[in-house]
Amino acid sequence: MGKGRKIESALAGLIFIGGALAAGADGPLTFRDCVALALRQSPVLAVSEMEIGLERLGEADSRADYFPRFSLQTRYYLDQPEGSDRRFYLEFRVDPYNPVEAHLSLKAQRLLTRIAMLSHVQAVAECLQRLGETFLELDILARMESLDNDLVAVAEKRAAQVSYRYRMGSASEPEWQAVEQEAAIFRLQREQHKALRSARRETLGAWLGLPDPALPEADVRDAAEQVWGKDRPGAAVWESVRTNSVELQIREIRNELQALNITAARAAYIPDLLIGLRTPDPLSGLNDEDFYFSVGVDIPLWDGWKRARNVHRQRRKLEQQLAGNVLGELEFRMQWRAAENACRLAELEWRTAKAREDLADARRRQAEMVSGPEAEDDDEAMAARLAWLQAGRETLRQALARDKARLDLDFITGNLLNRYCHTGMENP
Repeated sequence: MGKGRKIESALAGLIFIGGALAAGADGPLTFRDCVALALRQSPVLAVSEMEIGLERLGEADSRADYFPRFSLQTRYYLDQPEGSDRRFYLEFRVDPYNPVEAHLSLKAQRLLTRIAMLSHVQAVAECLQRLGETFLELDILARMESLDNDLVAVAEKRAAQVSYRYRMGSASEPEWQAVEQEAAIFRLQREQHKALRSARRETLGAWLGLPDPALPEADVRDAAEQVWGKDRPGAAVWESVRTNSVELQIREIRNELQALNITAARAAYIPDLLIGLRTPDPLSGLNDEDFYFSVGVDIPLWDGWKRARNVHRQRRKLEQQLAGNVLGELEFRMQWRAAENACRLAELEWRTAKAREDLADARRRQAEMVSGPEAEDDDEAMAARLAWLQAGRETLRQALARDKARLDLDFITGNLLNRYCHTGMENP
């Protein structure tokens, strides 16, 4: 099967999966439900999908050029021509026709259609990445909500106790102001996270093509597992990454298109075919009413070497594209390597944050053991508890950064897209 058919099959697979998932969606939307809904109605994908339709219209026009364009020309003389008893003539004319150019035009238009289809696939991949990022953020923000509430509760309790001691004269004013300000900061951070969560829900609705009153309720529990499944793909090798790259595939098709431009420039040397069927012109003095068939060619004798220069120009453009492809492939490989390094760094940052959380947890338990039965009201124990909760929140932030880095890497390698068009690619 050719590349164009494989691309069509891949798109059919995307649409088929989306329809099947949308039919089974009930209650809060899972990530796969959101993917199905986005494939069906996302405004982000509408433009590239329309572009495919436009290129198909151009392909139909090029296919029609295989047949010469016929026209009828007639002329009527108001004054009777001398030597003739006829006042009009008819001519069936075929416009200058070059079947080679028509064939090359159709091949070029088919390549443009394939480019439009690949651009749509790229838009789908970007949509999947954005949906995945939004789901991961909503999951982390939902998990942060309980931590924010605990932080505010502990900070306010501590502030109340310090305020009481300040009124009794056993605490200084700076100490009281510090704990009050700390509690205020935790309350502001909680409101900030609530606002951010609301904004992310609006973002999700926009990507799904839903108006504000119909913002979806998303089931974001275990978002990472929803996005990748239980078995994440292993480390990708360059050959696989290069094969999956839509950008590099488009570059290769543009090379084919430019090679066709060279052939079309050479085809301009082929004479155009002229075909006609007409009656004699009354001005000729002939009274014959028969139709006369004619055939000929249109051969340009001098064009200032424009055709020769055009062939040379198209060759240089191909050389320019090939040089640009080498640079583009190098940049893409560097982008892939940078994504791998960012993924490893984010993993280390998360492990560091998790270790700090474990350390803060150990110090919290130590402070509670020292405080004994009064640990709930002890200032040192509450301070240790706040430090532990803040460390837990930082661990969640680093977990989000790690998962986003993984998502970016899977987007670049094509693993994210292949997960949702697997059926179309494997069964072309």
